[in-house]
This record gives sequence, C-alpha cells and structure tokens, in this order.
Amino acid sequence: FAAHGPDFLLSKVKIPALITQGTVDTLFTLKEAIRNYASLRSRGVPTKMVWFCGGHGVCLTGSGEAGHLERSVLNWLARYLKRDTSVQTGPRFEWLADDAQWRSAADYPLTRRGSLTAITGQKTLPIAPTSPSGGLIAATPAANSVEVALPVATGNAHLLGEPTLKLAYSGTAVAPKTHVYAQIVDG
Repeated sequence: FAAHGPDFLLSKVKIPALITQGTVDTLFTLKEAIRNYASLRSRGVPTKMVWFCGGHGVCLTGSGEAGHLERSVLNWLARYLKRDTSVQTGPRFEWLADDAQWRSAADYPLTRRGSLTAITGQKTLPIAPTSPSGGLIAATPAANSVEVALPVATGNAHLLGEPTLKLAYSGTAVAPKTHVYAQIVDG
C-alpha cells in the first residue's frame, strides 16, 4: 500500500486542500487525516479539516445540521476553484461532536488540557478464529472482549482526537505466528 501513497505524494501537493474525514471510518482513519493535515499545514498549504460522523462505518450519534458538510465543500470549491475571494471557508478545523452539534477551532490540534485514563487488572482472554467483533464496518464488542470503563470527564470538556490503546499481553498459541487485533469500541 505504501507504493500507492499518499505519503510520498503528499509533499507534491501545493494547491489548497479540504480534508473531510469520517470519525467512524474503519478503512481510512483519523490518524491518516491528522497526518495529512499536519503535513500540508507545515508547508503553508491552505488546508481545512472537517470530521463528520460517517465514512466506512456506521454513525450512531446523528449527522448534525442538514447540509453543513455539503456547504463546507461547496464554499471551499467556490473560494479556491472559482477563486471567489469573497467566500469565507470558516475555521481550519470543524468536527461533529457526539451530541450531533458542529464545533470548530482555529486549528488542529486543540490545546491539550488533560486526558482520560483507565487502568484494568488482568484477565484471561481466549483468542480464537471464532470470536469476531461485529461486521465489516460496524465494530461491536466480541463475546470474549475485555471491557474497560473510562472515568466520566468532569466539567465542560470535549474528548477529541485519535483514541489510543496501550496493551501489554502475554500468551501461548498453537500457531507460531498468531496475531492479536485490538480496537476501541464505543458502545
């Protein structure tokens, strides 16, 4: 996949770029959008990033104001393709929050003000080919999953960004090349 980009091609992009990214996309991830945005911005390319609930996944939180994403795209094209300098494209970063409300910021990443961390004990987790977690685009907890509850955020806060998971495990397997795939599933 590396031979097909976009990593080695990204440095050649000099034209304004609008990145629209589905927050529930299991094929093209937030991490890729974030890296592309950072690369373009670092080279002074006019860039905007919009996260919406959709993509290669199932949106369960609502799509927000009707037409918002489409208007963002049309405004971007009017400004940079038609070269209509009177068109305002809005803040560099917009996202659809879990309450189906559009939020915005001057740039990404936002100022970090903390994080939520959950620590769990040990659990035996049998891993077998017959323990799937959901369909192709709709991840759900597997029957033998390890569930870790996050603490509730205090005060007015937005949890925003690419989720991370650190997992330490040890085990035995019949096949010498057994792999474990971990994912975060927000129920």
